Amino acid sequence: MLEDGGTTATIVLMNKGSYSCRIGGFPGVDLTSMNGDERWSLVRSSQKWSPVEVEAGQSTEFTLNLAFTGEQEGLYQPAWVEITPPDETKALKIEWPWETGTLVDQRSATHPGTFVNPIG
Repeated sequence: MLEDGGTTATIVLMNKGSYSCRIGGFPGVDLTSMNGDERWSLVRSSQKWSPVEVEAGQSTEFTLNLAFTGEQEGLYQPAWVEITPPDETKALKIEWPWETGTLVDQRSATHPGTFVNPIG
């Protein structure tokens, strides 16, 4: 079980194309529950960003700040993470990697502890 508190998760995006590409900004990140009924679109941090050039076969990354809790109330248990890179319409869907990782439910908070940072 994860301890209460915040952590940062790094998400790596690889350019699988044959040419370099320029990418920048914030990816869309949605957490969804097992049945898909409960969706949480993560807010963006206030960090500034600049586009980065990613050569073919190379990668870039971004981070998620996550506010975990061990409490039995006021929690959100994701099952899936859907990531949509900037200027893309197709989401990459991955299984939530923390088996017992429940988040503080701050879906309606003004300044939640769970948010997405820019690429680069």
